[in-house]
Amino acid sequence: FGGRDTTAHSISFILIELAKNPIEQTKLRKSLSKLSPENWTMSPHLLRVIKEGMRLHPVGNSLRKTGRDIHTKNDEYLIPSGSICVCSFLLLFRNPDVFSPDPNSFVPSRWEDPTREMTDSFHPFTLGKKNCVGQSLARAEMFGIVARICSEFELSVEEEGMVDHYLTLKPDGWRLRARKV
Repeated sequence: FGGRDTTAHSISFILIELAKNPIEQTKLRKSLSKLSPENWTMSPHLLRVIKEGMRLHPVGNSLRKTGRDIHTKNDEYLIPSGSICVCSFLLLFRNPDVFSPDPNSFVPSRWEDPTREMTDSFHPFTLGKKNCVGQSLARAEMFGIVARICSEFELSVEEEGMVDHYLTLKPDGWRLRARKV
C-alpha cells in the first residue's frame, strides 16, 4: 500500500466522521484552540478522535503467512503451515463484546478510560516485526492535517458517498463542505 493511500483514506474517514458529528467537531476545535499549533499533538481529544476514526474505519488488514500448522478450537479446522491468512480489522474493531455500547458509532469518548480489552484489541498498524514501518509518519500526518483543518474550518456533509473495500477500505463519492471559522 505504500502508506500514501492508507493515510489519506484514514484522514478522509476521520474528517467525514467529524462532518457527520458536529458536536464532536466543536469539542475538537475547542480543545485545539487552547493549545498552540506546535502542541496540537498533545490534545487528548485529538488523540481520541483519531483513534475512534481508525477504529471505525480501519483501512488496512493484517496479512500473514503461518509458520506452523494451526488447529482451531476443538480441532475442527486445520490451517496448514505456509497458509496466507487475512484478519479483517473491521470485524475486530467493531466487536460488540469489546467496543460497546454501539460499536458502529463514532464515539471518541470511549477512549477516555478504555478497558484492557479495548487497548489489547486495537492495533491498526499491527504488531510484531511485520508491523507498519510508516506508522510514525502516518500518525504525524493524521494529527497535523486533521488538527489544521478542524481548527480553521467547520465541516459538513454536502453529499454522502459509500465505502469501498478491495485491498483497503476507502471512502468513495463523499463530498464535504468546509466553512472558514
